[in-house]
Amino acid sequence: MNELFSVLLSAVPLADTSLWLGRAAFIAVYVVLAILLMLMPAKILGEGEGQPWWKSLRLWALGIIAVQISVYWYWG
Repeated sequence: MNELFSVLLSAVPLADTSLWLGRAAFIAVYVVLAILLMLMPAKILGEGEGQPWWKSLRLWALGIIAVQISVYWYWG
């Protein structure tokens, strides 16, 4: 069974790619999410005018995205 798995895995074209391609793919997903989050209107996120910065959903989500990008960048 283990031998069959290695034969199937070696047939996949992306099996021999380097580590940076996987890191770049995961990071690209989070970058796209961050861009979409920045383009969303405040009304969709439930943010009102005069709201303190620590209650901003957009700010917290961007912070989490930044942490996720750093995790995938470092530990990939």
